[in-house]
Amino acid sequence: MIRRTLVDRAAHERVEDVAVTVSELVSNALRYGRAPGAEGELHPALWLAYWDHWSCAVCAVTDDSDLVPVPVEADELAESGRGLQVVSALSDSWGWNPRADGGKVVWALFGL
Repeated sequence: MIRRTLVDRAAHERVEDVAVTVSELVSNALRYGRAPGAEGELHPALWLAYWDHWSCAVCAVTDDSDLVPVPVEADELAESGRGLQVVSALSDSWGWNPRADGGKVVWALFGL
């Protein structure tokens, strides 16, 4: 979906940056996005917007956790823990906002 949406709007490398970032954000939502005490499957929502006028794209992923996403320094041999570092390196800006009904939206902005 990401590649198909952006293929004619951005350089190949930038499209790949967005695709990798979306993968990281969705993975984080699935891994850390459960509200305390909640059971059952997680269903993060993905949102992608592109604006021709400003030549930029924003991807956002929701989850049910109120925990603030914070990049951590992973051990060099660790198999995980670098997701937000990747998001920070590939995007022009990223952040998060609380949702009115609980949980949060984690987003990343890309100039194209």
